[in-house]
Amino acid sequence: MISAVIFSVIINNAAAQSNDISSDALSKLTYPIEELGSCKDRADCKIYCDDSVNMAACVSYAEKNNLLSQEDLQIAKKFVATGGKGPGSCNGKEECQAYCDDKAHIDECVSYAENNGLMSAQDLQKAKKVQAAIKKGVKFPACNNKKECDVYCEESSHMEECITFAQEAGLLSDEELQNTQKVLTAVKQGVKLPACKGKDACDIYCTEESHVDECTNFAVAAGIVTSDEARIIKETGGKGPGGCKNKSERDSYR
Repeated sequence: MISAVIFSVIINNAAAQSNDISSDALSKLTYPIEELGSCKDRADCKIYCDDSVNMAACVSYAEKNNLLSQEDLQIAKKFVATGGKGPGSCNGKEECQAYCDDKAHIDECVSYAENNGLMSAQDLQKAKKVQAAIKKGVKFPACNNKKECDVYCEESSHMEECITFAQEAGLLSDEELQNTQKVLTAVKQGVKLPACKGKDACDIYCTEESHVDECTNFAVAAGIVTSDEARIIKETGGKGPGGCKNKSERDSYR
């Protein structure tokens, strides 16, 4: 979570081949795509669109074919308007992402994102909280970039350090803080974590029917859910109305 706030400052949604493109929209694309340098498949198109020289064409194509949400489309257009040059004169998605992955560049990257309207108000607020915490001398986890921090904070021996920073930086809601502290206490007591690492990976892992018992048992041991709630989760296979498996799917179903 910490690394997501710091290191996804800009760029991630600036290419036409976004990770958030719906499978339905992707299924309607036919290759090669002449407007995108006749790229022959999704991977080839991603390479083409990661080059800032081609970004305007990619954003135009994405808009025409409804490949980006309105929010992502506006961010992409704003990035194109900057000339595709980011902080530190980085060029294109990959280079700029690598540059802003380094926490030493957080001030420059956040300032650039704010000045060019490339962050939502919520993300900007979180990024500024991280900035403020670092400036106040709050001890940052012993990692330097997104890749390092993803690995570092997923290790149970480092959980307390990462949670403490998130707490002192004000990145956790009361509920999130309570749950993370419960998880930390359970781990210290020897309760075995589910066989996944990181929030995103565990969100996917624990929605799989074959892993529901494992994840639910941990949640009970950590005091996150009651025994009665766990029984219902197991009986339904972790699925809600309409077969939804997570908050995003529940919100869509409603």
